[in-house]
Amino acid sequence: MKTLGETRLFEPDVFRYEIFPIFLTILVVFIYNLITMNNPHYYSRRTQSLMVNERVIRGIAVQVFGLSLMALILTTRQSTPAALGLLCFLLADFTFRAAGWGTLSLTAAVSRLLGGRLFRFAPRLIRAKPKRFAAGIGAFMSLAAGLLVVLRIHQAAVLLLAVLALFSFLEGTFRFCAGCRIFALLIRLGLAKEDLCTDCVLPGGDGI
Repeated sequence: MKTLGETRLFEPDVFRYEIFPIFLTILVVFIYNLITMNNPHYYSRRTQSLMVNERVIRGIAVQVFGLSLMALILTTRQSTPAALGLLCFLLADFTFRAAGWGTLSLTAAVSRLLGGRLFRFAPRLIRAKPKRFAAGIGAFMSLAAGLLVVLRIHQAAVLLLAVLALFSFLEGTFRFCAGCRIFALLIRLGLAKEDLCTDCVLPGGDGI
């Protein structure tokens, strides 16, 4: 059996059975989010606020980076139960935040505790909808990585977790949210309604 380092990325069998699921997952993410983001009931005022504290979001991203990096290391060592445990946690946490149930998110609670009470960072309110779109992408990536681990397609799972770790690192460190940029691009392309995030249609808007 070939190890991760011995397998060439662009071998036909590797692409067919391990890389292709990543592209398929990304396609499903786009289709699902395009459908739901244009549904007025998806962003119901009863369950979702219009603004969110960016300090909390960046604190969440730092935690996601650490957890996804741990899951990546465990996956490379083929420690399936431990990796699946972390991925299930990430899936649940992303799902809660994407659905607007932020009070159920453990990473959000930790971020609020550390940032608001311990370090007393001043809140910075930004548009919530792009962040929830990004959380939805994170949920799908966690789900896809978990399925790949179950199927023992570890190389594809490692690649997917590396992307998740990179995006969360950029968000937590440099305030660069890849999901928010995609959300803004979709609005500019006319694939999503502009009123979902007015800041997203402005260069440098607070929503992105």
